Amino acid sequence: MTTPDAWATALRQAAEQLGHPVPAIPRTVAGITGALSEQRRDEFRAELDAIADGISFEVLLDTWWTQAVVDSAEGEDARERALEVADLAVSLRNRSDYPLA
Repeated sequence: MTTPDAWATALRQAAEQLGHPVPAIPRTVAGITGALSEQRRDEFRAELDAIADGISFEVLLDTWWTQAVVDSAEGEDARERALEVADLAVSLRNRSDYPLA
């Protein structure tokens, strides 16, 4: 399970490594729902209703948080940068949560 410190560290590292900020979208159900485009909200809710807790929930949050970051960006270049920084942030967080022994 992701700790707030691990997530904040991953966001900071991603922004520093790529040189562009990470949007301030909370990695929560409410934060993701608020940032998704209207057409994607129903799909997110349906997946959320079908998911159990634990690692499946974490993967769901990672996937849809990344989509919310992209949806919140305006313009093609901004969406590409948003996807890049979101992917890196999720990867860095996963690496801290599940280190290779």
